[in-house]
Amino acid sequence: MTKAYFMYGENGRLCVNKSSSNSGRSQTKFSQIVYPVDTILFAEVNGNSPTAGAAQSNVTGQYAVAKHEGRGQFAMCDGSARSARTNEFLRTPTESNSCKAEWDPAKMPRRMYWYPTPNTPDS
Repeated sequence: MTKAYFMYGENGRLCVNKSSSNSGRSQTKFSQIVYPVDTILFAEVNGNSPTAGAAQSNVTGQYAVAKHEGRGQFAMCDGSARSARTNEFLRTPTESNSCKAEWDPAKMPRRMYWYPTPNTPDS
């Protein structure tokens, strides 16, 4: 096989600092998450997405899927679980890759969040 297929992936916006020791930024802590009950921890993954690599085990709002009668399944950062329709969790490419776009005051409050804080770095 040339790539692994994951059914669920970690929210790629929670652990964005791949080399925090080099960037000087600290990792996201659960205590820093603004809305833990509404922030996604794990979500269903589209293993056939164009960005799925050999061991891609994370997901963002652009590549989350709804495999259950138009609903996706999620584990939230407060330890709860939820089912949601795509309009609650799916993001445009811009929103999926921009904390500022996700936390746009015109779209607040959201029902679900990928970026844990309004100041989370984009990468």
